[in-house]
Amino acid sequence: MFAVLLAFRALNFKYVAIEWMKPRTFGDAAVAAYKVYVNGIVEATLSADQLSFSFTKGVACHEYVFQVQVFFSHLVFVT
Repeated sequence: MFAVLLAFRALNFKYVAIEWMKPRTFGDAAVAAYKVYVNGIVEATLSADQLSFSFTKGVACHEYVFQVQVFFSHLVFVT
């Protein structure tokens, strides 16, 4: 599991849209899915080809922390 760098695509009174770039992969590993967390709670599980998310449950004057976690199909470690 790896974290990815997020960018805000849109901020307005109706939603917050975040986006990210597909992370580098190593060897046979391929991106399998992403999990989006808002304030530490899983908000969505997305497919490997979805690189953005819109959060529509926000309330004005509240703070939110967004995190995206990437899952790979398999990792092979050579020791």
